[in-house]
Amino acid sequence: MASLKIVLREKRSNDGTYPLAIRVTVERKTTYIYLGYYLKKTDWDEVNQKVKKSHPNSVRLNHLILQKKTEASDSLMLVQGQTKTVALSAVRDNITPKAGPSFFAQADIFIENMRKAGKYNRVKTDQTRINHFKEFLGDRDISFPEITVPLLNRFKAYLKGSRGISERTIVNHLLIL
Repeated sequence: MASLKIVLREKRSNDGTYPLAIRVTVERKTTYIYLGYYLKKTDWDEVNQKVKKSHPNSVRLNHLILQKKTEASDSLMLVQGQTKTVALSAVRDNITPKAGPSFFAQADIFIENMRKAGKYNRVKTDQTRINHFKEFLGDRDISFPEITVPLLNRFKAYLKGSRGISERTIVNHLLIL
């Protein structure tokens, strides 16, 4: 039998707040999955497992808590349905989100495949376009779900404004992405 509970952990941060986590218990073994939010003890209702109205974002946080608890419960039932014995590590791996491949790692693979295919002229131009996107992001890596329409619009404005690139060349940049 496995159980889920939303808890405020006892490990206090420097600003006097406590991390919010999902406690998963399987066969008297416990693991915590942190939600990435910190609260004061006065803003937490331990009995009802929700944020009190005294917190400025209580409605949103309670909605997030409900959503995460539902996802965790669904994942737990999925793991329990697949096997007779439930391992805590299997539950944790199924509940915690997995980061997908990063954009620039995939871009490197793309460029390498073009080199292997002998398309050396395209390698140079496409690598330049990828480098422009990397400059725009400030050399930080990005995952595919983070590439959104607003981000691409900002990238277009960056190319047009600071680089002075024409519309057709901007479209070529976007095709690579």
